[in-house]
Amino acid sequence: MEICDGMTVQSGESEKQTEDARQLFARGVKTYQTGGPEPAFKELERLARFARTKGNTVLASRVTALLGLILLETGDLTGALLQLRAAQREIPNPEECHWYGLLFSLSNITAANVATEQARLTITKTRDQIVEEIQQLTSEIKTKSSHLWQILITPLENSGPETPAIQKIGLHKAVDTIPIFVHLLGRFQVHMRGDSPVALCSNRKGRALFMVLVSHQGQRIHRETLVDLLWRGEDPDIAIGKMHIAVSRLRRALVKAGLGDEPLIFDQSNYALNEHIEVESDLSNFQSHAAIGKELESHGDIERAVQAYIAACSLYQGPFLEDIVDEDWHLTLRSQCEATLLHLLDRLSYWSFTRKQFINCENYCRQLLEYDDLREDICRRLMRSLSYSGQRNQAIRCYRKLQELLKVELGVEPMRETQALFSAILNEENIELASSDNSAARHQNPGEIPLSDTG
Repeated sequence: MEICDGMTVQSGESEKQTEDARQLFARGVKTYQTGGPEPAFKELERLARFARTKGNTVLASRVTALLGLILLETGDLTGALLQLRAAQREIPNPEECHWYGLLFSLSNITAANVATEQARLTITKTRDQIVEEIQQLTSEIKTKSSHLWQILITPLENSGPETPAIQKIGLHKAVDTIPIFVHLLGRFQVHMRGDSPVALCSNRKGRALFMVLVSHQGQRIHRETLVDLLWRGEDPDIAIGKMHIAVSRLRRALVKAGLGDEPLIFDQSNYALNEHIEVESDLSNFQSHAAIGKELESHGDIERAVQAYIAACSLYQGPFLEDIVDEDWHLTLRSQCEATLLHLLDRLSYWSFTRKQFINCENYCRQLLEYDDLREDICRRLMRSLSYSGQRNQAIRCYRKLQELLKVELGVEPMRETQALFSAILNEENIELASSDNSAARHQNPGEIPLSDTG
């Protein structure tokens, strides 16, 4: 195999064919420089066909990329995008092509510009914002296309193997680990070491993209999943363009905030934060403490399980991303977090009652009932705890409140077990004789974890 100006020539190809490729390439570039886009386009199209006929995919890719750059110069963004994408597909080993990363980036920016131009024709409310996006994307295209042009044509007379990739998507140069802490439970905040806040981009979807990535830290998220989450219901082509804009805005903001030169990774259609960004979040800590507590409880280590549950609950400063009110992509995870919290409060109230820590039990029960005031099993536990701690009137009021809620919300009376407990408290009888509830409550919400033992 021979190399001609960075153009791989397949084994067995004659010297004349190699020289023809060299001359056609040089002539196409010269034609563009002296005669303009139209005649140069014809020369380069001829060379591309020649390269494909001879099976020289690297040469075909190089020429096709030049065709894309010429179309960019003429303002034909759609045509340019087709050529740039075709050039990507022609490259047999992207990891060995030192300009593949730049070609990939330029293609994505061009796609974003095409989608944004299309959106501008149909959207008037955000016209100013779209115009600004177009101006920024156009500036990026000019910079990257100029750089790629120089790489492709300089120098034609030199020959030698392609240098290793220096900007392959998915790789990054070694940098020190950058720790950040992200608050997701309650109000969204990002802090670096030293507690200095990180200013994210003003682009709303760019911020949402960052929230998705840190909420699923350690995972790579497919771009179609991101589009479905953040641009659901929009035209796919326009949605992809908007996603590229959001990614570009977020990347620039993270670089400006000091999170490295390549804070985002795109690999095989998946996005993730670069591994050098060490993310810690209250969400991950909350989930970790909850899982540890559950494991300890299953092995009978109740003391340490309770401490883990308390640590998890202390991190829950509010619903997951509570300041997002006009979107719904986060609601599933918000519900999961709330369900976990309710299970933790359930277990804490149970073990507090079992240990005769009635004040703690009352506190945990009331916290849980703030989220789900129809949980009869928790109301019974609270009534027993109040009764044992000498607050009989409070226990009666608890029952009356539950009775009213069930009547208004569901049109039913409390369960027999609850009525029996109320009667025992009202008549100052031994509440131990009132039957305890050892099954899931009748009014328990679907999907909640049933109690195997209730107080």
